Amino acid sequence: MTVGDWIMFDAGDGETEPVWLDRVMSNPYWDRQGVSQNNTLHMVSYSNGVKVGKGEVALFVMWYQKINVMSDKCEYWVSRTETKPIVQSNKDLIPLGMFKCIRYAVIITVF
Repeated sequence: MTVGDWIMFDAGDGETEPVWLDRVMSNPYWDRQGVSQNNTLHMVSYSNGVKVGKGEVALFVMWYQKINVMSDKCEYWVSRTETKPIVQSNKDLIPLGMFKCIRYAVIITVF
């Protein structure tokens, strides 16, 4: 996974928005990479409350939200609640193969 890649996360019990669309961003603390594997023997906690276990991967991502969750259109914009990139664990990451079939149908709106 590299900076600029589009990825999706399972929203868990998100009934109105079952997946989250994210973009991998450059993190200055990780040598400008967008991912950092936890190679320690313990869990690593980040300032936003995300915990990344031993062997798991932290991702530095920008969240996008669906413009109209009731619409069938795949139109997204930058999240209104998370306006800067954040750290996310790879635990709920949807494998690339599932994302590949829809990745070209997404429209990103920038205001």
